Order: sequence, then structure tokens, then C-alpha cells
Amino acid sequence: NYDLPLQLIETPPNTTVSVPLGDGVRIVQVILYAAREPIRGVVVDFPSASPDDVVDLSCIQTTGTNYRGEDMIPPPVELDVGQVGQLMIMVDAKATFETTGSAITRLVRI
Repeated sequence: NYDLPLQLIETPPNTTVSVPLGDGVRIVQVILYAAREPIRGVVVDFPSASPDDVVDLSCIQTTGTNYRGEDMIPPPVELDVGQVGQLMIMVDAKATFETTGSAITRLVRI
């Protein structure tokens, strides 16, 4: 658990994030803060994703694949009141996607 950085206290949270796509994986960090009540059993969902999508999305705290290609079962994301946690959303554009001048939008539901 971490102290909440002053910058997060002084500025409102983002409701959207822009990530440049290209070679390699991009990481979007989502900060969770249990201000008034505990946070239990966080679920991260990507409802706009499809199998033929140009971007692979995943959250390493809630889903993933181990080095053997097997689904991982990470421990549940839980925070007590006053605790700070994080979710790391991996954004991986598929190599066949032409990113020059292109934009895509994906919904992440937490």
C-alpha cells in the first residue's frame, strides 16, 4: 500500500486516457483509493473488445497468462478504508494495425 500522491489529491481523476499505439506494450496505471468504504473483489472488463480487435487489453492484477500459456488466477484486489492500490492495464496493438493518424476507443469498466 502507498500514500496517495499530492498530485492525485490536487487534480481531479481522468475519465479518459490517450495511449499512443505502436511497437510494444503500453501500460495505463489506474489508482484505486478506498476513501470511505473498503474495495472488495475488483473486476476489470473490456466490453468493447472483440477477438478480431486491433488491440489486446488485459489487467495484470485481475487476469493474465503465465509463461506456460495457462490462465493465471491472481489474488482478489481488495483495499481497506484509507488504502491505495493500483491496476495496470496492458494495451498491446497488434503488429498488423497501421497506427499512423489512426485512433481507436475502448471502454474499460472497473
